[in-house]
Parts: sequence; C-alpha cells; structure tokens
Amino acid sequence: LSCSVNGENHPDTLEALNNLAYVHFQRTEYRTALKQFQTAYAEGLKLFGEKHPHTVKAMNNLANTYEALGKHKKAFELMEKAGKGAADNIEKLCDVFGSQITILCGKGNNAGDGLVVARYLSQAGANVTVIFLLGKELSPLAKENLDLLNEGLTIKTRLTITS
Repeated sequence: LSCSVNGENHPDTLEALNNLAYVHFQRTEYRTALKQFQTAYAEGLKLFGEKHPHTVKAMNNLANTYEALGKHKKAFELMEKAGKGAADNIEKLCDVFGSQITILCGKGNNAGDGLVVARYLSQAGANVTVIFLLGKELSPLAKENLDLLNEGLTIKTRLTITS
C-alpha cells in the first residue's frame, strides 16, 4: 500500500519494507528477510546516506540476518558500521567529550550494537557506563564487541527488570 501511495523510494515505503522484513526475520524466514533488508538498506543509502538513522537501522537488521544465516564476518562488519553511524549521530547532537553516557544493553546482537556505540563514544572522550539489563548472555557478535571495548569502561550487570 505504501509503495502504491507514496512511491518506491519514499521514506515511509522504506520503513514499511524494513518492518515487513523484520516480520519475516521473526518467523525465521531469513532468506526472504535478507532480500527485503538488502533492498531497504540499499534504497536508504541512496535516499538518506550512510549515517541517517533509517539507514543505520536497516544496516543493523541486515547484520542480524547475516548472523542468523551463519555469515559472521559480514554480520560483524555491518554491526560495526551501524554502531559507528549511531555513535556519529549522537556526537552530532551533543558534545560527548567528558560527558557521562550510559548505554543500556539487552542481550544478543542488540547488546553488540550497544557495545559498538559505547566503544566509539568512549574513543570520542565520553565516560561510558554499559549496563546489561538481562545479564551477560551474549551472542557471539556481542561477545566479540565486548572484547573490543576500551579499558576503563564501567560494565554493570543487572537482572531482568520487572514492573
């Protein structure tokens, strides 16, 4: 519907494609999700550029899909790129040097994304604290990024938060 109303390259159409791909990903239909995430990412690059939040989100989803398909190296490269893009966007919003920044991480690859952001913000001079809300049961990608963190970061583990 979005494509027929707004056109192929409209931001809402790309967001709808990204969301549809995510549904396929959740249903473990990884090959279908991969094609849709690839299209959302490629069109997002053309329309918005590499650092735009839409492109970073599509890149992150694409990385998670590559990891699910066993393509660890490709997934790691995209996660690194997405995390760098997110950190760059934060640096555009405020001067991070000397700032206290807390990164809340879940588990799995989303923790990996948070760890990449934490590393880049720390390198930019921020005082970064990483809190694992769900413990440190991390995916291989997240563990790899945890190993890359700079010395001096504060890491805390919290149990599941209940309401």
